[in-house]
Amino acid sequence: MAALEASGGPGRALKDAAIRESYRPPKNEREAHVHGLLMARGAVVLRRGWPDFAVIENDKIYAVEVKNGTDEFRPEQQLVATALSWMGIDSYLWRGCEHGHNYGFQRVGYSRSWTD
Repeated sequence: MAALEASGGPGRALKDAAIRESYRPPKNEREAHVHGLLMARGAVVLRRGWPDFAVIENDKIYAVEVKNGTDEFRPEQQLVATALSWMGIDSYLWRGCEHGHNYGFQRVGYSRSWTD
């Protein structure tokens, strides 16, 4: 965690959410062991919130989360999108065409500092 604090990252509220999420160890014994090793190193370890797609297109990688009109973009998803964007991987939310509206893609998660 110290390395992340020193180098920046997702906003303060997201950092707090990451820390809370990070303390939920997996039920699988081997995964729980590795989780503990990573936590001991000061890492924030996330299991939830990853986007639906990692897209490689034209020598670039980006992330896409697909939602319908009523699904919420959850805090852990915002955290991962922001962390990916902070590392140079753009993240997009796609809501699609519903009720006559074409919502398309919306860029998400572009905070550049833990303290934003």
